[in-house]
Amino acid sequence: MHHQQNIREPEAPKVLARDGCGTRPLHNHPTDSPSWPSLHEDSVDVWIVQLPLQASIEAALVTALSDDEHRRAGNFRLTSKRREFVAGRAVVRMLLGHYRGVPAKDVPLVQTTHGKPSLPTGHALDFNLAHTDGLLLVAVSGGVQVGIDVERIRPMESTVHIAARFFSESERASMDEGPAGFLRSWTRRESVVKAHGTGISAGWESIRIEDRGHDEADAVGLGRDCHVRSFTPAPGYIAAVAALTPDFHIRQTRTLDASDLDNLWSRQ
Repeated sequence: MHHQQNIREPEAPKVLARDGCGTRPLHNHPTDSPSWPSLHEDSVDVWIVQLPLQASIEAALVTALSDDEHRRAGNFRLTSKRREFVAGRAVVRMLLGHYRGVPAKDVPLVQTTHGKPSLPTGHALDFNLAHTDGLLLVAVSGGVQVGIDVERIRPMESTVHIAARFFSESERASMDEGPAGFLRSWTRRESVVKAHGTGISAGWESIRIEDRGHDEADAVGLGRDCHVRSFTPAPGYIAAVAALTPDFHIRQTRTLDASDLDNLWSRQ
């Protein structure tokens, strides 16, 4: 990886949502650079990275991993899964390092009893990550607990059975839209349990999704206020971000390409 003298910042942020004609930008802030330190508690930044990473970038970012993360990476039998894990942890470390003003390797990541990576108690930021075929998403909040999920839109098996068991009437009605409708409900529910930090053990049976319209919904049934927003992170994908609050603001959504990652790495 090379360090560029002339730093090119990521393009102005866009948040995408569905409308009758596909996707549309909700926000297009005319800022020249990411805003790192000033996240309000109920604000969320979403970062999007295409996978797999370029080999030169991956080779540089892997040096940010802890000894335990290196050990865990070595336990993956499939190269693709190992690279996904390395990319996720390395990109999270780099992003959090910029928010906190410390090198990526010095970000003190821990793992909860349910396996969710997090910052230790007492740190203002919260984060979550998700990846699917070809895409990595990282959500960072100013303090409110956050969860994110993403899926590549594709046909899936057992959707009727899953919907009949877990989905509300409005969620089942959205399945008329095909795989995208099913996966919209799926990612919403996954982001909710990830925000709660309890994983699938929280029980999908307990969750009721109440649609607000305009790609927003509330999730009730787990004992905490939880708001969910669906969005399109890239063509052919659908994602949802949830936070344990009655409402939250997506401050920016940015896609980081190889040059952006190189620049951010060189500036830590």
